Amino acid sequence: FSRAAFDAVLRELRLDAAERLRELPVADLIAAGQRTGTVWRPPFGTPELPTTVADAVRAGAARGIPILIGTDRDEMRLLSTTLPLPASVAALCESVGAARAEHYLATSASPAEAGERAITDLYFRIPAIRFAELCARSGSPAHLYRFDWENPARPDVGATHGMETPFVFGTTDAVPSTDGAPGAAE
Repeated sequence: FSRAAFDAVLRELRLDAAERLRELPVADLIAAGQRTGTVWRPPFGTPELPTTVADAVRAGAARGIPILIGTDRDEMRLLSTTLPLPASVAALCESVGAARAEHYLATSASPAEAGERAITDLYFRIPAIRFAELCARSGSPAHLYRFDWENPARPDVGATHGMETPFVFGTTDAVPSTDGAPGAAE
């Protein structure tokens, strides 16, 4: 994120030096970011990242480089404990429009689940698809996946954000959401 956002988080945490960030629990850092409206993403337009990833891809920076991009079925499941999601019909309609809200409400068990699914699509699935399309148009082979596995011992977690990562790195026994799950080691 930008230097201004970083400074705002430091002020919110009443820290005088960035080195002290390592002493904080991650939850405190996330909460401070939420209170200051900090968006946790790279700052574009800097010497290190002079342009957005999409603009770089359009300009041919990824031409010929195979791209693998995907999402988890329930991206927002655990993130919804710290991020506000539309949990009522009115809030869902305001967030995604009445027509889309109707679709999510008709295929979900509750307005809260509909909100979780809608925001998963809006912020994760659809951007992943659009980025894969951009890569393909720009000369990069693009491969998409959606990870649906969920731990039967943890149905509350679903196929949440980052669920595929322990499978990629062979660390399913080291992560609470996949530890000891039947089929996790496969």
